[in-house]
Amino acid sequence: MLAKQPAIAGEKVKRRRLSDRQLYAVAAEDAHGSGNEAGGAVSSTSSGGRRRRRLQVLAMLHRLQEVCNHPWTINFSQMPTSWRCTRDSGCGDEPENSGKMARCVEIIDEILEFPREKVLVFTQYLRTLDLLVETITRGHPDIEVLALKGSMRSEERDEAVARFQEDPACCVFVCTLGSGGVGLNMTAAAHVIHFDRCWNPAREAQATDRAHRLGQRSTVMVHRLTCEGTFEERLNEEMQRKAALAREVVPVESGSGIAASIVEYSADELRDLFKLW
Repeated sequence: MLAKQPAIAGEKVKRRRLSDRQLYAVAAEDAHGSGNEAGGAVSSTSSGGRRRRRLQVLAMLHRLQEVCNHPWTINFSQMPTSWRCTRDSGCGDEPENSGKMARCVEIIDEILEFPREKVLVFTQYLRTLDLLVETITRGHPDIEVLALKGSMRSEERDEAVARFQEDPACCVFVCTLGSGGVGLNMTAAAHVIHFDRCWNPAREAQATDRAHRLGQRSTVMVHRLTCEGTFEERLNEEMQRKAALAREVVPVESGSGIAASIVEYSADELRDLFKLW
C-alpha cells in the first residue's frame, strides 16, 4: 500500500535587503542603457531586430539576478573598474556581502539543528552553485554538501542522489535548476530552497517535485529567496499574479513563463522594473 503523499507546507518567500545597493544601482543603470540602445531594434520590422532585443533583455535579467544572488558571482569584467570584485572593496565571497546568501545560511543553520533534516537548494547559475557549496561546507564541516550539475555523467548523478537519500551525513544537495528538475527522486529532503527565482514557474514546480514524490513521508517546506526592493521582488509579485490567473484559466501558458512578456517591455518599463525601491 502506497503511503499517502503529504501536502507541501505553505511556501515562504524570504526577503533580505541587497547588501551592496550601489552595485545593484550601477548594474541596473547599465542594463537600462543597454535597453535604450536595443530600443531602436524594436521599431524595426525585422524579426532579427526583435530577436536581438529579446536576447539583450534576457541578458539584463540574468545579470541583475546574479548581482542579487551575490556580487562575487557576476562577471565583473563587464562592470566599471571601480566595482571590480575584490576582498578589499567589500565584494569578497563572504556571505555577509549578500543579504540573500546570509539569509540562506541562516535557514540552513536552522535546518541542520537537532533534529537534523535534509535540504535541496536550487539555483540557475553554476558560479552561484559553487559558491553555495563552498559557503555551506565552511559553515558545516561535519556534513557533506553534494552538488548536481548538468555536466555530470548519469552514473555520477545517480550515485550522488543515492548518497543523499541514504547517507545521514549528506544533508545538503545543491542543484542547478535544470539538472535537478528531471527524473530524480529526492524524498529524503524535508526542505527545498529556491535561491533565485526562475521566470518559468513550471520549472520551479518541477524542481520542487523532486522532494514531493510518492514515498515522501515528511511535510516539505519550500523557501523562495528574493532581494527586497529590487526587480526580484516585482518579479515575484508578477509570478504570483500569473499563477493565480493560471489556476482560473485553462490551458496554462507554457514556455518561458513571465520572461516572454518582460522581453517585450519598453525602455521606460524596463527602467521601472530594474530600479531600486
